[in-house]
Amino acid sequence: MPTHSVEIMIPDEKPFDRQDCWFETFVGSIIEPVVCSNQVSRFWFTRYGAVDLSKHALFRFETEDVNAILTHLSSLLSKFGMKITREEAYDIAGDIGRGQNSRFLGPNAKHQSASRRGDIAFSFLHASACLMLDCLVGPDASGYFRLESETKSGFSRETSLEQYLHLFWNMTCVPIYLAIGLPPNSTEPVPLSYEELKGLSNQPGWQFKCLREATF
Repeated sequence: MPTHSVEIMIPDEKPFDRQDCWFETFVGSIIEPVVCSNQVSRFWFTRYGAVDLSKHALFRFETEDVNAILTHLSSLLSKFGMKITREEAYDIAGDIGRGQNSRFLGPNAKHQSASRRGDIAFSFLHASACLMLDCLVGPDASGYFRLESETKSGFSRETSLEQYLHLFWNMTCVPIYLAIGLPPNSTEPVPLSYEELKGLSNQPGWQFKCLREATF
């Protein structure tokens, strides 16, 4: 089945103006109506950037009618003054089967088939996207979407979706790393994820200590 990728720039305008929920609102307002049209098979989506720092989203999907999906998507985006900024055929094997510097397929893997790995990854990301949609609530009176809240159980800090992340870590034993960072001109250390550490490692004035593997 044909696969496609679109990029969408998202302005810092209501209802995409809040850092805590701009992406959830984008997914609920734009992506969910498209994937619920029964013209899309597997799909997934990701976010980049932040409010005040430029932000955009990528939407990858399988469909037998690319033009119909692009038309539907463009119609929804136009309601918010947005449009598709880039669209192209999506190379599953090259993107999530092998990836840049083969980051998704290790040299000692039991096989070296990027297409096999990519297809499994697509199914995993599709299931994750469906789960996120099922945990999404909104819009509220101001047009914002958020993940459902769950703190009553005592297991989560904010949302029930945290527990599925816990199950993934528990099942796969994938290593998760944490670090301590000292911001410039500050004496207050802050905990950082490894992704945050990579993003800040070239920023002048930061000091980093104690990279360690966390367990869940």
